[in-house]
Order: sequence, then C-alpha cells, then structure tokens
Amino acid sequence: MVYLKVQHVEFVFISMMLFVLSTSQVYAITNVVDENGISNKIIHKVSENAYAFQFEYCATAHNQSALGVIVLSDTEKIPLQIDPNIKIDECHQYGTQIRAFSDSSLETSIFYEKDIEKWGKEFDRKKTNLEEDLVHYHQKLLRLEDPNIDEDNSEEINEIKERIAIINHVIQSYKQGLKTFSSLK
Repeated sequence: MVYLKVQHVEFVFISMMLFVLSTSQVYAITNVVDENGISNKIIHKVSENAYAFQFEYCATAHNQSALGVIVLSDTEKIPLQIDPNIKIDECHQYGTQIRAFSDSSLETSIFYEKDIEKWGKEFDRKKTNLEEDLVHYHQKLLRLEDPNIDEDNSEEINEIKERIAIINHVIQSYKQGLKTFSSLK
C-alpha cells in the first residue's frame, strides 16, 4: 500500500486500485478489466445517497453480442446501451448517476438480447412495488400532517418527504430503463 498526499488530497494505492480521499468526496478507480469487459471504474459521491459512476466497457470475444451494461446498487438498477458498432478490443467510456446507500453496493452486469424480457419483467415488478410503496408513504404523510394532531412531527414528516422523493426518482429511473429495453427489442 502506498500513500501520497498532494494539496489536501490523499491518494491510496491498494493492489491495482487507486482511492482518492478527501473530506467531502470519495473516488474509487480500478484499472483491472473484469470478466465482463468492464474497467476503469470511477465512483464519485455527489450527494448523501447518490453517486456518479463511470467506467470503460471493452468489447471482447467473450462479450461481443452484449447489448448493454446494467449498473446496479442497493437502491436502483440502470441499463446503459453500449455502442452497437464497438469492435473487439475497443473500449468506450460510459457513466450514469445512481442512487445508493453505499458505494460498496455498486456493481455492473452485462446483458444480451435473451435477457431483455427477464430484465423488463423485473424492472416492471420493481416499479409496481415502488408505486405501491409511494401510495403508502403519501397516506402516512397525510396522517402526520393532520392539523388535529398536536405532536411535533416535523422530523418524521421531513424523513417521509425525503423518502417519497427518492421513491419518485427510482420509479422514473425504472420507467426510463423499461424504455431502454423496449428500444432494444
């Protein structure tokens, strides 16, 4: 392990990975190409539960018929279509912003034409479940905001409003994912 400190930023090298540490943001950079052709992963925290995730997708004989990469977290799944004209041994950069409670939950998975129906069903199921959760949280919020209640519920109300915002974002993300899968059929 090697530590470098340059103008208030620490660089830590740990077995082919470079972590850039600062007080407000964390980056992880990997240069190893995994079995799916993914390399140069860069994770950048942009807010409490959101990360910018960038990577290179390298076409190989193993993944030559892949249609895209799904970026997964403990909160959300985002499909990214790869360039259909990418040639073997070429690498292209991709990225997205994704909601996650932890950067350690961020993963990638490639998908093929045969996977579109399965992923489409999963995205639709997750979207439907979240829509049901959203109704529940709206009902709970209405009960807490009832003017006849004397309790100070402001903290709980704010937490529920934040949760509603996250759920709305993830629902929109799944809707966009379904559009992506539909366009690949």
